[in-house]
Amino acid sequence: MMLPMIGIIHTGSGAHPDRYDYLPMVGIMVAAIWSSVAWSKSSHFRKRALLLTTSVIVATLVPISRNQASTWKDEEALWHRYQECVEKDPGDHKKTGTNFLSNGDLEGALKEFRAALSLDPQNPKTMILVAQLLSIQGSKKEASDLYRENPRD
Repeated sequence: MMLPMIGIIHTGSGAHPDRYDYLPMVGIMVAAIWSSVAWSKSSHFRKRALLLTTSVIVATLVPISRNQASTWKDEEALWHRYQECVEKDPGDHKKTGTNFLSNGDLEGALKEFRAALSLDPQNPKTMILVAQLLSIQGSKKEASDLYRENPRD
């Protein structure tokens, strides 16, 4: 369980995959809680200090957790958050555009495919996707221009 965490065994593209961190963290958290309870038993002041510290930690983490959970509400929200956090990549915009397309959102798909095209202007597949969407939406002239620009001729 700890071998992927410390980098001895590689299980994918991540340098140190945190998904293997969950099970070992259970033991660490149990040890921390038991130690805190044992420490606080010796005086009334320590019990109050532990209660106050725990309350502050929980009050701080609840809104942070709530905000983070909203990132995972659906695939679209997750992709938008991912794009905010990483370097701009045309492939990411194409994936998001494909997701919009599969949900029937032609406007959203076109916006994402155009963003991908702006990052990689000579990509023939993206040009075709944008041209097809423009054609579907009635922008025949713009679609025709993109088809002519396509370097794959």
